[in-house]
Amino acid sequence: MDSTVYKLIALLNIADTYLWLKNTDEAELYNEAGLTKCSPKNLSWLYYPFLMNKAIIHYQRRQYNDCISLSKQLKDITKVDNNQDLYLTAIFYIGKSSYKLNVYQESLTYLEKALALTNTSDNVNINEKELHEFLALAYNKIGNS
Repeated sequence: MDSTVYKLIALLNIADTYLWLKNTDEAELYNEAGLTKCSPKNLSWLYYPFLMNKAIIHYQRRQYNDCISLSKQLKDITKVDNNQDLYLTAIFYIGKSSYKLNVYQESLTYLEKALALTNTSDNVNINEKELHEFLALAYNKIGNS
């Protein structure tokens, strides 16, 4: 690997750390720096995680429609590429954002898909406790608890 790849990995990890800290301004700074250095055709294996981070930044900023739009693009791309981690993260954020927009049936559709994947995968990279909390909230909202 060349030094560009190492720098991109570092930018991705720093952006991810700031997302865990819910510091979207710093996360966006490092994430955008990474996005400018790769593309779907050049280092796509790094580009799509940067794009997912961008969707998460939208979610944390309560820009739920933007999060859904970007996550749906990622869902379609990662399903074709068979990237289960990113696919799972994308559908999870579609479900969470739909819930925040009071679109409970759509929320349940995506959250149930996420649950089904977590039940069949040994390598789960989402917060299962949070998934169950959103499922319970959405079921409660449609009166199906």
